[in-house]
Amino acid sequence: MTNTIIVNLTDIIRAFTGFLTPESARSCLSTRNMDNSNAVGARPLGAREENALSTAAAVARNRVLSLVLSLVLSPVILGLEREGHRPLAGNAALAHGIEVGMLIVVQSNKSVQEIEKTFPEVAARHRFGVLGVYNLRQKLQEKGVPFDRECLVFEVCNPILAKKVLDDNIAISTALPCRISVYQEGGTTKIATIKPTMLLGLFPNPELAAVAAEVEGALIEIMKELA
Repeated sequence: MTNTIIVNLTDIIRAFTGFLTPESARSCLSTRNMDNSNAVGARPLGAREENALSTAAAVARNRVLSLVLSLVLSPVILGLEREGHRPLAGNAALAHGIEVGMLIVVQSNKSVQEIEKTFPEVAARHRFGVLGVYNLRQKLQEKGVPFDRECLVFEVCNPILAKKVLDDNIAISTALPCRISVYQEGGTTKIATIKPTMLLGLFPNPELAAVAAEVEGALIEIMKELA
């Protein structure tokens, strides 16, 4: 059944993203140019236009992939998790966790407080610093909002990698710093983060994919060590 789900999901992704390639977009524009061959100024695409077309297609493809994964993959994996299935294979780094759409979630037998005590030290071993910690239960209760669930949100950052991203596109600061949440759900402690590779896909900077992958790999290692 799992194989069938994955195959069907692959078909869905292909259906949504197949037209979001430079080749298909170029074909559409070529057809339009043929239809308008008598129009003034009709001409082949230049190098700058080709580059812009490739970048736009990559950004659109990443956004559609994020949407498809969020709408389709999340319910599938959540269903497998509830039924007691093992995490989907294919990523050795997630041997103790599971991918849920845009999230990476790792389960732990430790308490939230135990993880909180070791968090700065573990993050530092992977060259990440803790910029802030937010106790959501405490903050909400201080505002008179009843909330009993344990949930801590850690803001973390690797300054060298952050500079690489910000030098390329300062607008990516809206997605910084990275956050790791530690919370209780169903009697289990979970450590979760949004995938940096998914977040970066929302920006027109495919050249930063390697940086996002490096950050994501480090966050996964931090979460595994915390667990």
